[in-house]
Amino acid sequence: MLNKTFSFFLSVFIACSVSAQSQWYWQNPIPAGNVFTDAHFTNSGSGLVMSLRGTVTRSTDGGLTWLAPDSVSDRDLNAVYFLNEFVGFIAGDNRIYRTNNGGQTWEERFHSEDTVFYVEDYFQDVVFGDEQNGLAVAYLGEALKTSDGGLTWIPLPPLPDNPQLSSIAMRNSKTGIAVGPGSSTQNYSIYRTTDGGDSWTTPVITNKTSDDYIGLNHVTYVGNSVWIGVGRYGVIVRSDDDGLTWQKIREEPGFFTFDFYKVAFRDLLNGVAVGDAGKYFVTTDGGLSWNEENIGIAEDIRSIQFLADGTEWIAGAFNTIYKKSPGASRISRMQGAIESLLDVKLFSSTHGIGIGDHGTVVYSTNSGKRWNTIELNSFRTFRALALTGGLSAVAAGDSGWVMRTTDGGKSWAPSHSGYYNTLFGVDFNGTNGLAVGQFGMIIQSADGGISWTQRTSNVMANLRSVRWATPYKAIAVGARGVITRSTDGGQSWYTVSSPVQHDLWSVTFADSAFGIAVGINGAVIRTSNGGLSWEKIVIQRDGGLGVQVPVEDAFYDVDFISPAQAIIVGEFGTAYRSMDTGRTWQIDTAYVTKFFHDGYAVDFLDDTTGITAGQYGNIIAYRPAGFVPNEPEQEIPETIFLAQNYPNPFNPETHIPYGLNEPGPVKIEIYNVLGQKIRTLLVSLSHPAGKFSVTWDGKNSNGRSVASGVYVSVMRSGKTIKSRKMLYVK
Repeated sequence: MLNKTFSFFLSVFIACSVSAQSQWYWQNPIPAGNVFTDAHFTNSGSGLVMSLRGTVTRSTDGGLTWLAPDSVSDRDLNAVYFLNEFVGFIAGDNRIYRTNNGGQTWEERFHSEDTVFYVEDYFQDVVFGDEQNGLAVAYLGEALKTSDGGLTWIPLPPLPDNPQLSSIAMRNSKTGIAVGPGSSTQNYSIYRTTDGGDSWTTPVITNKTSDDYIGLNHVTYVGNSVWIGVGRYGVIVRSDDDGLTWQKIREEPGFFTFDFYKVAFRDLLNGVAVGDAGKYFVTTDGGLSWNEENIGIAEDIRSIQFLADGTEWIAGAFNTIYKKSPGASRISRMQGAIESLLDVKLFSSTHGIGIGDHGTVVYSTNSGKRWNTIELNSFRTFRALALTGGLSAVAAGDSGWVMRTTDGGKSWAPSHSGYYNTLFGVDFNGTNGLAVGQFGMIIQSADGGISWTQRTSNVMANLRSVRWATPYKAIAVGARGVITRSTDGGQSWYTVSSPVQHDLWSVTFADSAFGIAVGINGAVIRTSNGGLSWEKIVIQRDGGLGVQVPVEDAFYDVDFISPAQAIIVGEFGTAYRSMDTGRTWQIDTAYVTKFFHDGYAVDFLDDTTGITAGQYGNIIAYRPAGFVPNEPEQEIPETIFLAQNYPNPFNPETHIPYGLNEPGPVKIEIYNVLGQKIRTLLVSLSHPAGKFSVTWDGKNSNGRSVASGVYVSVMRSGKTIKSRKMLYVK
């Protein structure tokens, strides 16, 4: 369970928020860059990955390219299971989703809030014993059962000791094993059912001592009555009597341990267990012994799957997909980025650039539809960017290194500033540039970044950011709230009083008067006189029971969108907007409900075009309505429409065309002439703009064929409602 506390706070955050009409899109990496939780691939080459914040991203060509991410939910998605190439299920926070078209669309089939005794719970896994009978388990011990192919789900009686549950597997429609992390008050972490989940027993781990803590994250059925479970502290357990008794096979000794997250088998003998920091253990004897292999992956591995032909698919937690072909000795990285981006800038609405860890540079020439990556020096991190005119820019970073580009980031000329302190911030006004860094370092360039001269800052604290307010006035901020100011074009500097003691990470100005600086522990300060004096701004959130408490998130960057509007980005996908030059702030719900990773940089050209960048190479763009990310060929209709179905009359199925002129929520449902809802065909909280079609197979929500007659398709998107009549004839 990844940061569920933070997810809960999002759900109860301040009621006053920026309108969800804001349009934010994943641009990099593709697949979408939230923390991956699970993945599924088919023999035909289609596949999908899912992540925190409700994102599902699909590929139809074996992972070579990926479609624009679809927001299935505003909550986390935790596990995926497919019965066949078309029918699949997602277990998510409070919800179970079902698809009958290979993941193109998803419909909600269970919602915890719809139950009589509602408890906030996080469904961690879903599995089927056959095409009709399945089980789902949740972190707080709730279990669900279906006997109609996942159309309806029924809560089951509590398991013994009301355990936390993390995974479930089934041998057939009756026999299944559920596992969980256990605790000091729970003696068991394995639960067995032989009646499809109606009752459970607690099998014994025969070689477990009283001091052993065996917490399990995943379980799988291998075959021939053999089960394997993996979990915390590198533990692997095994049963060879259909789950009646278990033996601990291995655990990681010492203090430097790791967790396994998933285990999968190619056949009865060959399997792989994966976990923290790229841990990859193999067995060739059905799980009796395990050996570690180094496959060159450093990130946590969240999912592993074997296809029938032996192809191996791996999903890393931080946005990467790996593939190992049968017989291959090496694993290939198909998609994704690992290096973080520390700054980003837009030359124009079409050209952008970003820099980051280990010499990583990215640039785009087509509004972010594709970001090209350059790795200049794996031992050198560049931390700050400044534009100097046209397609020229200067980057500054480790040990005083700077580099310049004149072609929008395609090529770079590295040079050394002559000073060896790490540089954290840089800004240019024409050819006049300033860079700041460790131990109060301030250096200045008068020739566009070719040569540099040190200036006296009168501070010893690390300076994190610098910004020109006018051609003569500049402000630098840094550790412990320090603020230093120049009024003579950067020649001399003096400190001014700061209202905060927390580290300040970024400063920006709208004009010669209004400026904002932000930092850790929710630090926000504001000036209205060009930085001569500053006031502390406290952003608050709902702390529960109607009590407002200060926000304590780390804020990493701030930028003015317009003379009055500003935006802050920070840790865990935090984003706030101000409409009054920084006096008051509201959470940007359209941003925080989609994105999870830290945002380190933000840059806006105007109130229609902006971008953020951050952890694990994430690039997220703000674009005007109608912009379609990563699918430039998509035709955008002029208005929202729901077209007449075809064929009509129909039997057994019909296609319903629809379209959106801008991204937004959409729901398509079927009603009878009495106004009774028959079926929900599509629910998407953030559907891309374009022309699409959804198929209705003439069945109701319970999977039964409807009677002949007239039915109505109804499409809802925002305040728009469209409907069409259609005739079903048996």
